[in-house]
Amino acid sequence: MNTPYFALKNSNISAFCRYITVFFFLATSCSLARQNDGWRLIPCDTIILPNNIGYTKSYYSAEHSTQVNTYISFPDGQNPPYFHHFCMDSIITTSIFPIYTLLSNYMPENQHNLIIQRPGAKPYFRIDRNGDVMDTLHFFAGEAYQDFWSFMFFYPVVSNNGKFFFYSYISIPNTNDYQENRKSRLYEFGNRYLSKLSIIGDSILITDYRKWVYFPKIYTKEGVSFESYWPKIAVNKKMEFISVFPYVDSLYVTGQDGQQRRYPLYSRHHTNPYNEFNVERYLDYLYLDQYACHEFKFSNVLYDSYRDYIYLTAALPIKFENEDGTKANAADKPWSLIILDSTYAQIGEIDMPDYLSKHSLMVTPQGLAVQKRDLSDKGEAIFIIYKIEKS
Repeated sequence: MNTPYFALKNSNISAFCRYITVFFFLATSCSLARQNDGWRLIPCDTIILPNNIGYTKSYYSAEHSTQVNTYISFPDGQNPPYFHHFCMDSIITTSIFPIYTLLSNYMPENQHNLIIQRPGAKPYFRIDRNGDVMDTLHFFAGEAYQDFWSFMFFYPVVSNNGKFFFYSYISIPNTNDYQENRKSRLYEFGNRYLSKLSIIGDSILITDYRKWVYFPKIYTKEGVSFESYWPKIAVNKKMEFISVFPYVDSLYVTGQDGQQRRYPLYSRHHTNPYNEFNVERYLDYLYLDQYACHEFKFSNVLYDSYRDYIYLTAALPIKFENEDGTKANAADKPWSLIILDSTYAQIGEIDMPDYLSKHSLMVTPQGLAVQKRDLSDKGEAIFIIYKIEKS
């Protein structure tokens, strides 16, 4: 695709109009740069992917020594077949895996194999790029763990010894008090949420599940509750785990030695403390929507292995009730992109355009690929690749 550009082609425009137009463009750009701590987005390419896509993930793979991007395309809406796309150094497909069944969980093992689970099925299946089942795998978690575990939403990362890490927690008997059950679960887990995984023969085994990565101490503080607890994770070239939590103003970094460090996070849009979450209204969906609109929330973290940056996406507070009486949708909240360098120092924040989705970002050698919220007339996903530069 051709790189988007700004140009004045109409030869009938007067020199004065040209001057005013260019002056306005430059003045607007300078104003936005000042607002964004001197950082700016420079579009350098547009890539159109056939069909609608979802579950975009971008992470550094030590196994492949490069950035890997994955996503699932849905040619027929929510009906199979789905297609899992594995991309190295691009968002253009390196390997594609057809999936001919409804999908519960999945994990890209590498560019040749994909592990999937069907809804309600305990075995996991390793498939090849033809969609054929190569192996049947059985998960042995021990009595302390719930039988269900998710690749799809809490995706693992590949360590430099070929092992995997994934979200996990110890299961306790259900109680009628949802929040108390959640607190007890976190307490029983010992404030750790990342487990180590090994695939040996036809078995998937948990190893070192008590060793990796801690929840914030505030999670076990008496009387403190959150609307959402689970973090998002990235991993850098040093194999450090970088975690951000929805309502905690800190970044947590855990090295291979198990030591966890904390770095403060800031935003010009987050000037008030978080409002306390009313645990007695956790099933009141109107209240949940209102809370989600009013609160500042960290929603994702990505590691850029090409520039050694960390990107955080932050959903910004909005009013819940519009002037016309309608209710706002938290999914449509404006967002900003917070940038940290390799020392975890925060170096910038950019207010992102409304037409870009905060839910679909991938890292490429050229820059950060961000999906437009609206599909094309043909139902295609449109990504704009931006260089992020300090002016």
